[in-house]
Amino acid sequence: MDVKRSAFQWNTGAWFGTQLGATCWLLVCALLLIPQSVHVAGLVGFCFLLANVLGTGLWLARARIKAYPAFQILLGIVWLHSLASLYTIEAAGLWHVVSGISVEGVGGNVSADTMKLMVWLMFPLMMGSFYALEHNSRK
Repeated sequence: MDVKRSAFQWNTGAWFGTQLGATCWLLVCALLLIPQSVHVAGLVGFCFLLANVLGTGLWLARARIKAYPAFQILLGIVWLHSLASLYTIEAAGLWHVVSGISVEGVGGNVSADTMKLMVWLMFPLMMGSFYALEHNSRK
């Protein structure tokens, strides 16, 4: 019997590191937006919370779902919640509040259009590269 091995295995650190690392910016944005608009901050905070609840739900279902499809679903969840947050912040005219988040000596103001383009491209490229990695591991 030929058992094909997946490139993806369930790993607590990798799962929650990816989940929290990909969503923590939503929490930071929500906190920064509170003084300007509690409603927009609440929506962005809700995106952070929902993405993490759904990601944790996938983790809890790991006995019933393989790691690779769960990881792709997690990336899709984070992608959609990231886009929803970006478009909400921009539509509210509050991009200036979060666009200047930077570490000393790094970063600066990033336009909403640039950020949306990066998110629109980054997630499909990651998901495609993980598909290729998984597909090649099964050969």
